[in-house]
Amino acid sequence: MKFLKNDVVLLLAFILLFCFGLGFLRNDQDIFFCVDSLGPCTIGESDLKEHVKPKKVVQTQVVSVPKNNLYRPVGRRQDKLTDLSEQQLLAYMQPLFMTKSASAIISFLKHIPAASVFRIVRAIVSDKKNNLPNRVKLRIIFAGAQRQKSRKERCAFFDLISHDYSLQKGVKPLLVKAVEAGYSHMVHDILEWSKTARIGNISRDALFYAARHDDEDPDALRELFEAGVPINAATASELLCELTSHCTEGYSIPFLAETLGADTKHAVAVAEKMQNEHLMRLLC
Repeated sequence: MKFLKNDVVLLLAFILLFCFGLGFLRNDQDIFFCVDSLGPCTIGESDLKEHVKPKKVVQTQVVSVPKNNLYRPVGRRQDKLTDLSEQQLLAYMQPLFMTKSASAIISFLKHIPAASVFRIVRAIVSDKKNNLPNRVKLRIIFAGAQRQKSRKERCAFFDLISHDYSLQKGVKPLLVKAVEAGYSHMVHDILEWSKTARIGNISRDALFYAARHDDEDPDALRELFEAGVPINAATASELLCELTSHCTEGYSIPFLAETLGADTKHAVAVAEKMQNEHLMRLLC
């Protein structure tokens, strides 16, 4: 009986040790028991990869869909902007309008077909709720017109200016704004359009503004001329007098007098009246 009791005790002890070993193995995944040994052995990283294969993780792309369902997810891609209606495009652009950034809006419009740009630009310009500054609206109009191939299509964009008097107002004339915004190459088209647009003499307005502000922007008169704004000798003489009346430095005097052949006689009289000896020396 003593012999049997000892065997039972040993059996129970073996069972307890076996259970403890199983628990230890579950808690430590880096330790394994080798088949040909009684103690634990550590398996290298390369061997571990062979024994333990990681589960495949399926990655899903989360697509943010606006509340108005502008984009309808199709597989792994989204519908193109060409698939959206005018109302959907305008709704999608609302965050851009809040930034009041002409560059951001123009960049977005580049992804829209040229044939559809006019309707979008017209809606942007006419919508007062956007609260876009006139300078931003003008840049958007110029950018839209630039994408059109024919002059008739470009003039349709310029008509948006004649239909909105607020776009014609402002300190700076229209052509000055066009040149400063980087659209000097469109000045000729704007001049041709203005002949029938009935918005005044935009050429004269731009030139005399540039002459009065020659101290602040000495290159304005030359840039307007190089962009296609005509300046004959008679007009150059008038501009010279205007410059002498409002400026003190006379940066554009050589350009008007020597390059364009302006008559300096009247400008000298103005400089004498203003008692500006610096301008008198430049004119003489």
